[in-house]
Amino acid sequence: LQEESVRDPTASSGALQRRNRDLLRGLDAMIVVNDQYRRWVNPHVDNVLYEPLPIPEGQLTDLRQPPERTGRICLGIGTGNLDFENYYSNYRVFDSLRRQGYDLEAEFIGIKPYQRDRIEGYVADDPDVKITGYLEDDYYDHLSEFELAILLTTRGSTGRYAAELAALGVPCIGTAINEYQFQCWPALCV
Repeated sequence: LQEESVRDPTASSGALQRRNRDLLRGLDAMIVVNDQYRRWVNPHVDNVLYEPLPIPEGQLTDLRQPPERTGRICLGIGTGNLDFENYYSNYRVFDSLRRQGYDLEAEFIGIKPYQRDRIEGYVADDPDVKITGYLEDDYYDHLSEFELAILLTTRGSTGRYAAELAALGVPCIGTAINEYQFQCWPALCV
């Protein structure tokens, strides 16, 4: 489907979705990694196994622990498609916390160069917000330095970043589909 849509830019989203549905109906079984996708696939595939993605044991044990109060908040971790990341709401929550008297700084992580202008539009003239590109080294150490994360993404595949933050002890304000974090670290999930 992807190759066809590249070859034929006139292929409609509806037509691609219909072909995806037809493909699903031809499957004998499917493994899904989140409940939202399970509910979407169930009407089309007879045998659906729901198996959340595990985090390998020991993957996050050697990280330094941040000071108790850093005042630093993660406002999002970039993906290829910003449309569902809901950075606007993340920023609004952060701004509301500051108006309530909290002394905070925030950071958007993993913003690709071609996305930077769009993110800067949210935070123009805000000296308390930093935009960071892709982190090749010390990614988990960097995440562990946050006091809080706000990840109000509406992506159907949400959950990985919230789970990584929770594994590092960083609470996360998220959405109802942040199920990895809720199942593993309910005390760190809002």
